[in-house]
Amino acid sequence: MKVRLNLATKALATHRRFLAGAGLTAFFAGLAFLGLGWHVYSARKAQAELRLRTEKTRREMATLIWNASCPAACASSASRQLRWAAMSS
Repeated sequence: MKVRLNLATKALATHRRFLAGAGLTAFFAGLAFLGLGWHVYSARKAQAELRLRTEKTRREMATLIWNASCPAACASSASRQLRWAAMSS
């Protein structure tokens, strides 16, 4: 009868250190992912607000320029709307 014995002088290696290191690495990578994701979200939100303000200012400037360049003869609402449509397209 044959008996299989482990006669090695070293105990079998455990992978506890590797698993702990991999877990910590994954944890910090997850934190970095969340942090960078939040940064992108905030930057895009700020950019959207800036675009809205820029568009509002552009419209105000176009209105002011139009009002300044329009003679008294074209002061009627219908004529102003037609000219505004032609200008903005």
